[in-house]
Amino acid sequence: VATYLGSLDGDAPKRIVDGSHRIFVAPARGRGPYLLGIDAAGLVAQPFDLNTLSATGTAVTVVGGAIAASASENGVVATSIRGSRPRTIPTWFDRKGTSLGPVGEAGTIDSLALSPDGRKLATGETSAGPAGALVSTIWLRDLVSGVRTRATFGESNSTVVWSPDGRTIAFSSRHGD
Repeated sequence: VATYLGSLDGDAPKRIVDGSHRIFVAPARGRGPYLLGIDAAGLVAQPFDLNTLSATGTAVTVVGGAIAASASENGVVATSIRGSRPRTIPTWFDRKGTSLGPVGEAGTIDSLALSPDGRKLATGETSAGPAGALVSTIWLRDLVSGVRTRATFGESNSTVVWSPDGRTIAFSSRHGD
């Protein structure tokens, strides 16, 4: 597994960090920028040089045991720690915040993305696989018919997004170590 820096202009991707995948966190409150990621120790942070577009220094464990993380532009980070992730149900809300009802059944949902036309929901869900190991799978739900279809069969697939035309999805996938 490695993290690459790429360009939408078609330039060749540049390998930045070996090991777990990383997410970029912009400078905030006089600190950073950093690359955040999950490895065997938990949530780690590694300084990132914007001039050379490379990771610098050593990755430091920020939250031990973390299995997922997301960072906002203002530097706030949210994490999930092994054993602390509740089963959740995607739910529709109106613009006033009033619940309009559930979308499907409960699951340990890591990511979700509504298709551009609002007719499908893609979710990244974690469940126990063989020998109790965690397995992350992408599921697609047709919101009109209610039909749910498994989209991936690998061990670690997450962070799903739709193409602008809503015909395809993209997701991160981890194969081996």
